[in-house]
Amino acid sequence: MGLSIIRSDTRSRQLGYTLLELLLVLGLLGLFASWTFQMRPSNVGQAIVALRSQIVQARFEAIERNSPVAVVYRSEDLVFLTLAVGHLDIGEGCLAGEELGRLRLEEFRRVRVKNDPLSGLVWLPSGTGRTCSGSGAFNQTIALVDHKREARVIVSRAGRVRSEVQR
Repeated sequence: MGLSIIRSDTRSRQLGYTLLELLLVLGLLGLFASWTFQMRPSNVGQAIVALRSQIVQARFEAIERNSPVAVVYRSEDLVFLTLAVGHLDIGEGCLAGEELGRLRLEEFRRVRVKNDPLSGLVWLPSGTGRTCSGSGAFNQTIALVDHKREARVIVSRAGRVRSEVQR
């Protein structure tokens, strides 16, 4: 008895992928990538969250320090400043004071201010607000836009700060 080689009549499976399998994998990768990009907030969304946080923090600083704190927009620098103004006779003094915070819009690609904010807002130690020009009653809306979306921060005199992002 000698050794015999047993041959199978079935063809050996070729290694590799079919076109259908490759298309299925590419389709799934495309679907996952689109979900990832949709879940990431837009530049204007990130900017509006940062601006809202800055305004809320300024209110807390005014209460904590027991002195007025202003949030003003300097259009020449595209920057929102938080300043400890230190006195109640605000008038022109809104841009004078110790700088507590700064938000540069250039950090958020293509984001710009749509409406020029009023003279700025001042949080008083009581937690209420007014404008830098001294007006006691205000509801201020600051709108930011990029190439696709618009977002707003809405500030009430009573201290409520909310944000809206348009889809």
